[in-house]
Amino acid sequence: MLVIFCEECGGKNIIDQKTLAQLEEGAIDCQICSSHISQETLISYSGSINRVDTKNIQLLFIDDESLFLETMRASMKNDYSVHVALSGSEGILLAEQIDPDLIFLDINMPGMSGYEVCSKIKKNKKLRHIPIIFVSASIESDGERKGLSLGAVDFIAKPIDLPIFHARVAMHIRFKKILDAHQNEVQQYQDIITSMKKNRLQLEKARETSDRDVLSLKNGLNTLDQLVILQGREGKIRWANEVTLKTFGLSMEEITGVSCSQLFCDTEEECLPCSLSQQDKSNNSWQTRTQFSSKLQTQVIHKHLPVFNDEGELLSQIHLAEIESSTDSKKNRESDAADNYIAANLPEIRKLVTLLTISVDSITTIYKDDKRLSEFNSYITDSAHKLKTMLDELQKIKNDKLP
Repeated sequence: MLVIFCEECGGKNIIDQKTLAQLEEGAIDCQICSSHISQETLISYSGSINRVDTKNIQLLFIDDESLFLETMRASMKNDYSVHVALSGSEGILLAEQIDPDLIFLDINMPGMSGYEVCSKIKKNKKLRHIPIIFVSASIESDGERKGLSLGAVDFIAKPIDLPIFHARVAMHIRFKKILDAHQNEVQQYQDIITSMKKNRLQLEKARETSDRDVLSLKNGLNTLDQLVILQGREGKIRWANEVTLKTFGLSMEEITGVSCSQLFCDTEEECLPCSLSQQDKSNNSWQTRTQFSSKLQTQVIHKHLPVFNDEGELLSQIHLAEIESSTDSKKNRESDAADNYIAANLPEIRKLVTLLTISVDSITTIYKDDKRLSEFNSYITDSAHKLKTMLDELQKIKNDKLP
């Protein structure tokens, strides 16, 4: 029969050679805790089967018996870094220097007892996280209860069974690693939560500042006489000042999501002033266009400032509109009427001037001997030529206006 120990509980399992051979193919169940024991987790008497390198794990033994300390050092040094102290005060100083993973502490020691040492370690902020295991030849129930109340995690009785002791050490090391990993995760989560709270406070402050700035901007825009419209990248209205709402008799809810072409001309066609202004990506110049509004039945002067990002993508557009005054509209209508009249009658006027010029030349030829009439005709001829020159200029202006 053979003895193996469970890594989970440190329990002793009695098995035969055939069962041990099964570990090559699959795990068996621990006879004590039912955990799986496999070739990877097997702890034998020699402790040499598939052992993980544990030399970086620090063990501290505090005991007044030097023979016990040397036995522990000799037994454990192949697998762990072993440190020993012959008194409680020496053990505390050494613990502060090496920060051990486990402390094994005797109870009955001269000067400072193991209970006193345990109490001092647990009150030390630097050392309180280290698991303490009492190792003593005489452990009474009251003493065990007292040790656990002081923060110890286990008791091991002397004399020590080395294979079982190895198994118990491996179990506590594993528990400590799990606990350390859990505490690291908790600390990471706490750091994340702290960072999120800090970021949230910064965002809230930035949002409060932004809200105040936006409110101040909107209040300022509401004092303007012009129609102010803010459009998104999709060309839909997101906000309009009070003059705009009052001009069209709409609420903010009704005007939001409407295009400016729908607003001014009640059409789904793309707004020409908007599309033309988007071609200039300088972000610093207003594009001005005049367009007749069928909704308002008047000419409207549109000013557009598109806003682009560094990649040239349209982010938004500021749209200012101003209704032409009646005086300006009247002047424009009179000017348009005069231009239209001249454009329509220019060919006929040219014919009349040409006919007049020919008639004057004919009369001058017939009455060339009459000096008075000849002098008068020269005035008429000069005037006719000047009128013809002016008509040529009008024709040129008309041609320049044609698309």
